[in-house]
Amino acid sequence: MSAPRPAHHADVRPTPWAGARVVTLSSARSFGRHWHEGWGLGLVEVGAQRSYSGRGEVEAVAGDVIATNPGETHDGRPLDGHPRRWRMLLLEAVPGLPWSGADEGLPDLQRAPLLLPVQRRPALAAQLRTLHARLADWAAMSAISPLSATSATAATAATAATTGPCAPARRGPHDPASGLRWPAGDLTPHLPPDLTDLACDEALAAVLHGFAVAGPADARPEHAPATPASRADPLLQRVRERLALCDGPPPGLAELAADAGLDRYRLLRRFQAAWGLPPHAWALQHRLALAHARVLRGEAVAEVAAALGFTDQSHLHRHFVRSYGYTPGALRRCAAMPYKTARRAAA
Repeated sequence: MSAPRPAHHADVRPTPWAGARVVTLSSARSFGRHWHEGWGLGLVEVGAQRSYSGRGEVEAVAGDVIATNPGETHDGRPLDGHPRRWRMLLLEAVPGLPWSGADEGLPDLQRAPLLLPVQRRPALAAQLRTLHARLADWAAMSAISPLSATSATAATAATAATTGPCAPARRGPHDPASGLRWPAGDLTPHLPPDLTDLACDEALAAVLHGFAVAGPADARPEHAPATPASRADPLLQRVRERLALCDGPPPGLAELAADAGLDRYRLLRRFQAAWGLPPHAWALQHRLALAHARVLRGEAVAEVAAALGFTDQSHLHRHFVRSYGYTPGALRRCAAMPYKTARRAAA
């Protein structure tokens, strides 16, 4: 008899802003190294995990604020094999959006220092919980189906997970009794519909400002920024550019090494030190990032899979879930949901 698969549930939701989504993951799975094209701003709500980041190995437990920078390789593994739950606000790194300098007075993440992967900042965690509460109100007021019991009413889930009777200890084994249950009910008063958009804007501005002003004093000492200097190596940049071409099979390691003027082992070692992945794995993640962007634009998943060299739609599906935790279909459904206030992005 095969072993049961680890518990896993993913929920992908739109927001009032084109270019932003909320992903909630409740999972006992481990995720391989991957990256996102934009920023990830999140909060661990239940349990704990260990992950690779641009600053090395880090640990995050319930109540910790977590973040990833565009292109920053990371992974995730539950501590002690117990499930954890976290919620991420994913922001696309494209010009013209509120977090990219388009709105005067809002922090520009494009110019901000690198975000720290793990921070113990109760005030910022509270701002994130408020943002998700406002987004729950927005979802209820929009033509979006109600949130399911397994994906939560976001307004109270984070608060209960980090402050309620089921909250796990900062250190030590996860309490299995807490599980991944979402609290019943919603203790946050819903706003009148005509105030929901404004409340979401205000909550987003507070969160962006909170991340933008973060500094080393706000993080654990071992989590100081440290982007590998080898990323600036023009030889490695050239190798990466060749791997990014998706118009045919990638060159072999010997050819890449010769082009960079290195032997194969030195190229492999230096590339992995710079990008956190060996060349073949980096090329795969680059294709997945392209697939992610094309699915968001509304392209058919089967056509995207074929265009990027995957055997079929299920082949892309498996790699998508392994890296991101959700399926291409879930992402496409999220992209197709109506944006009640999408007029902001078009203005």
